[in-house]
Amino acid sequence: LKAARDKARGVLLSAARGEFREKGAAPLPTDLTVAEAVQKYLDKYAIPNTRDHKETTRILNKELVAVIGSVPVKEVRAEQVRDILFGIKERGAHLQANRTLSWIKALWSWLMANDYAENSPASRLKAPSQETQRDRVLKDEEIVWFWNGCGSLGWPFGPVFKLLLLTAQRMGEIAGLHWDDIDHTKQKLTLPAERTKSNRL
Repeated sequence: LKAARDKARGVLLSAARGEFREKGAAPLPTDLTVAEAVQKYLDKYAIPNTRDHKETTRILNKELVAVIGSVPVKEVRAEQVRDILFGIKERGAHLQANRTLSWIKALWSWLMANDYAENSPASRLKAPSQETQRDRVLKDEEIVWFWNGCGSLGWPFGPVFKLLLLTAQRMGEIAGLHWDDIDHTKQKLTLPAERTKSNRL
């Protein structure tokens, strides 16, 4: 029953993404290794369709492929994935352990949707670390210290950090600014929706 539910979720995901194969297409291989599966996922889905594919590539290769890359996908067990996550957590990278689980689940969802896997070894695993909402804000005097510290850093990091403080934007969004994003006449900065995490201006 669990396998059927996992398969159904995969089919729904595939339908939403338009990834169904044509009738009569050659059957997909079922003896893929984890390394081969990750590369297919990156090439066919993550890189063409997601904005954070570089981080996805880095994490899956570092945390998954480097450990069990030679293992056939059909032989991967929940215990192996759990050991990987606990190993990351033991390094002190608690949030990365949670993110890695999310990427592994996304990987297997795609594999199931495309008939490379029948079930996911991560489907019943929970995030290994509890996350707490960050609500820390700088005090007025801390803002002054930060601003003065930016002045001593010099170009380019000092001005970049000042701009982060003034705009309250993410590092990646400010680091990826284009000259066209800046209207010098109106003294206005506009980020296109497709280059923001929330897909909003």
